[in-house]
Parts: sequence; structure tokens; C-alpha cells
Amino acid sequence: MKENIKEEKITLVDQFLKIVRLLGKYRFQIGKDSQYMGDPHSGQGRVLAILKMQPEISQKDLAYLLDIRPQSLGEILSKLEKNEYIVRTTSEQDKRITNVKLTEEGKKMAEQAQKMQEKANQLFTSLSEEEQSKLEGLLEKVIKELESKTGSEGMPNYGFRGGVEGRRPPHHHHHHPFERRN
Repeated sequence: MKENIKEEKITLVDQFLKIVRLLGKYRFQIGKDSQYMGDPHSGQGRVLAILKMQPEISQKDLAYLLDIRPQSLGEILSKLEKNEYIVRTTSEQDKRITNVKLTEEGKKMAEQAQKMQEKANQLFTSLSEEEQSKLEGLLEKVIKELESKTGSEGMPNYGFRGGVEGRRPPHHHHHHPFERRN
């Protein structure tokens, strides 16, 4: 009896790893017919998603909404600024506040990212709303368990690439089994 339980747990992990691999492939495929070559779930994609809803916001509020360190957000914003998707300006009212604003080019990219997100969400149309809700609850339990075992609670959303925008957090020096090698 104990052997069966062990085998089943291995199978579950195998299924998760298979999903991670296939999801990576799928996200790459849906990204191919899009101008937006980023990942809508990455830091840049998430910033664009928020700016699409609120085209101008303070850098501090953005860090709070994304639940990431201001330093990490600064790196993401620098990349977006370099691609001319955003502009940063000092607030007229308070010189200590930096506002982040979406450019016209940024709006186009935010639209593309949203389309990719919608395509990705179509994965779950084979499940009823009740099944989707159950899966969400079960995955949340597994995520909480993984976070408690890896000490990752409250950390920024690093995604499976192991770091904000593909870099691994400085305190991790070992290869993570879910990490996709770049």
C-alpha cells in the first residue's frame, strides 16, 4: 500500500514537470505571432498590464501593486524605458516622487501582451468553471506548501526562470529543478 502512494506522488511531480515543459512550449508558440516578444507573466509584462489599466502611476505604487522590491522594479522600468514603452518623470507636486507613464508604443505592447494572456487562458476552457475553481484552490495549496519548504513567502514573483526578468535571486546558488536554463 505504501509503495502505491509513493508511486502516485512521483507521478504527480512528473505531471507538474510535464505541464511546466509544455507550458513553456505553448507560451513560446503563442508569442511567435505577436510583436510582443516578452512574457506577459514576467516583470515587464505585469508592469505593462498595470499601466494599461492606469496609464500613469507613481513608481512607489507600482512596486506595491506588483509586490516587488523598488530596486527590482527599477531594473524592469529601465528596460521598458530603453524600448520606449514608458517614460519616467518627476512629479510636479513632489520632487521625491517618480511617475511612470505608458507611451503610444507601450500601449501597443500592452495590447499584444494582453492578447497573449487571453490566448494562454484558453488553456483552461476544457475545464468547467467549477473545475477551474477547484484546480485554482488545489494549486494554491501546493504553492503555499512549496513556499513554506523553500522559504519563498513574500518574495517577488520570480517565475520559473529563477529570477526577475531571467536572473536568479542573489541568495540562490543551486540549480532549481523547475528553472529553465537560458
